[in-house]
Amino acid sequence: MLGVMSPRADAVRNRQKLVDAARESFSEHGVDVSLERIAKRAGVSIGTLYNHFADRGELVDAVLPDRLAYLDALAAAADAEPDPWTAFEGFLDALIAAQASDRTVNEAVAREPSARSTSSPSAGAPAAPSSPSSTARTPPGSFARTSASTTSRRSWSRWRT
Repeated sequence: MLGVMSPRADAVRNRQKLVDAARESFSEHGVDVSLERIAKRAGVSIGTLYNHFADRGELVDAVLPDRLAYLDALAAAADAEPDPWTAFEGFLDALIAAQASDRTVNEAVAREPSARSTSSPSAGAPAAPSSPSSTARTPPGSFARTSASTTSRRSWSRWRT
């Protein structure tokens, strides 16, 4: 019975260099920055990038969870604040500051990953619009809470390079 081989140390280092370079490049230039630019910034070849990440979506998948975890932390800090207005104001200020300094989440979340896929008609087809009667609505004055980590479980790997 063969054991599972662990990746070589240089491969692990190269992958981390690519993730770090992608994190910085996405933050500065957006998620459409060229993959060649990311590879160059990491000090590796484009072939090494593709050995670790099949496409741009897999690279975004590697970077996005950290960014969304930060948004979860902002929400948790707001939730711990006893005054609702102070919580809202603090969350909004921190969120806007984060969005102004990092384009990654803005651009990744603004896209519909399945709409970019052309692998199968059903996978890339937009969802049918729902009727107003079938759409769940949040009552006025209440706040529907969702976790950013829920969004991080969505796959962005259907993006095309």
